[in-house]
Amino acid sequence: MFGAVSAGSAGLLMPIHRLAEPCPGPAVVAGPGRCGGLRAVRHNGDVPTVVVRSLPARAGTVIVAVSAVIVVGAVTLSDGPAYGLRAAAWSALVTGVVWLLWWVPELVLDADGLTVRNAWRSHVIRWGAVASLRTRWGLEVVIGAGRIVRASAAPRPGGVRTSLRERRRIRGGRAGPGSRASHADAGLHPVREEYVTPGNGHYRASLDCGSAADLIEGYARAVLERREPLETGTPEVSSRLNTGAVVVAGGLLAAVGAVSLL
Repeated sequence: MFGAVSAGSAGLLMPIHRLAEPCPGPAVVAGPGRCGGLRAVRHNGDVPTVVVRSLPARAGTVIVAVSAVIVVGAVTLSDGPAYGLRAAAWSALVTGVVWLLWWVPELVLDADGLTVRNAWRSHVIRWGAVASLRTRWGLEVVIGAGRIVRASAAPRPGGVRTSLRERRRIRGGRAGPGSRASHADAGLHPVREEYVTPGNGHYRASLDCGSAADLIEGYARAVLERREPLETGTPEVSSRLNTGAVVVAGGLLAAVGAVSLL
């Protein structure tokens, strides 16, 4: 999965590097494609689609929403409908903010590229434009031109989890360099085979930034090995505003403002 590409592709492809520490400048993958990265490619759709979302964040969103309903009910029963309406407006605003920050973010890996959806903006990155991945403070995708796209859907693991992982890495230091065991102990978790095996499956996963970076590396390699030349002029990176999020945020702010005037 993470081995060298086929002999016919060896002259065009270089590995995607994941950087656990910040580097003084963006690491760029050598190759003939635009922006100094891998050659842009078109794919034949023979790889599964993998959606990465944070399960703890989504569970937290549900808890906040349920708590907001309970608070609104309690205020309405104790202080009357007028105060209940105000409580509903403010609770909806708080829940909306949590929804934007915790529920909306996701990563989608498919044959066309990597889609990074954050609270306000979404980015579609062609596999040929991914130069490197950074994971120290969260998942960061470095594009060939030096641009960095941060992914909120794969957060940095907590302190206890990181400490346990480091302890396993130290204890497993006897494993040979480059072996699967040493990679796992270092936090480079093996990618599930079905995620990169040719097929039309659709999978969902909840991963931290390190595991998500491993998945992106393995998935990109699987896709690039089946590449076909992409027509000139196809954008390697495209970004857009999440209009739905903007509309929801604007509506909630307007509702709070209207209720406050009552």
